[in-house]
Amino acid sequence: MRILEVVRSAALSPARDRTIQRYLLAQAERGRDGAVRLPVLHLGWIEGSAVSLGRFQRLRSALRAEALDASVPVLRRLTGGRTVWMSSGQLSVTLALGEPSALLPPGSPGIGPEKIINRYVRGILGGLQKCGFRAYFFGRDFLTVDRKLGGYVSFEVAPSGASLFHALIAVDAATALPRELDGYPSEGGNRADPEATTLVREAGRAVDRAALEAAILDAYARLQEAELRDRDLSPLEETLLAERESPASAQEAIGKESGEGWAYSDLQPVACGWLEAAVQVVQERFLGAVRIRGDFMAPASAVEALERDLRLVPLDWKEIGLVVDRVFGAGRNPMVGVRQLRVIPDAILEAAERLGAAGIARE
Repeated sequence: MRILEVVRSAALSPARDRTIQRYLLAQAERGRDGAVRLPVLHLGWIEGSAVSLGRFQRLRSALRAEALDASVPVLRRLTGGRTVWMSSGQLSVTLALGEPSALLPPGSPGIGPEKIINRYVRGILGGLQKCGFRAYFFGRDFLTVDRKLGGYVSFEVAPSGASLFHALIAVDAATALPRELDGYPSEGGNRADPEATTLVREAGRAVDRAALEAAILDAYARLQEAELRDRDLSPLEETLLAERESPASAQEAIGKESGEGWAYSDLQPVACGWLEAAVQVVQERFLGAVRIRGDFMAPASAVEALERDLRLVPLDWKEIGLVVDRVFGAGRNPMVGVRQLRVIPDAILEAAERLGAAGIARE
């Protein structure tokens, strides 16, 4: 039977949670000798508040920063998806794997990155159901409790195949971003989310944290046919994490696409919410630089590859579409939340048009 290492944090700041996710994903990658590290499941209870932006979101579009208390940090997640409110009393669950299929029961067919959430959210759902909650996942970026929004889920995959599944469960505090902080239009984009709730609200009483942890761990052990092994972070690991933990700005790992020479498209409605493109143009006929932003979930390396491969491509819808298909078409890489890839060349050409580019060729 395979081993699943379990690490627990009784009190976890939002910034520390992000740092641990990065560390566990890095540790899940193959070592120089080709060995794969054991899968690790981390459970941590959030203490403190923060706004958590999805990896690909544009700050100015997704958040009304002027409405936010200056004492609340704005962090950028390792994973994609929409903006999430992090607050004390939420349970963060992170599963780090050497590759997407690393923790499947023996004999199971392998899965690709697009199935990571669907497969590994089951341990959380099983644990919540064992505790008496009607918890389900319907294929978007959140889980439901009694048909209400009870937490968010997301994923990331490194170029090596090392994979990370993350869930933030609304135990004592809801994970939905307060409406007054939401920078997106109130109409259009993602279809309306269900009402937000918490486990405490649905239970009508305090939730036993130890019992909830035990139920989730038991579900993972049973569903994945794995033996759980508790693991403490070593003093060296604790020191390393402390050095890497910082309230880095929300622009981290995404760059700034503002100022002279850049133009943005309008927000384009997609299944997960919104998508937009920022571009620079060379000689009025070629793409100089491109950034794709929005609420979607995708491997960061694939998004970076798309942006890199679009450089110096003519301002032609078909030419741009061929590059998009080469990276995200035919199941090569998942872009969860974007059903029609044509929205990407549409957004790119709209942004280029705002720069006065000549010779734009539509489909």
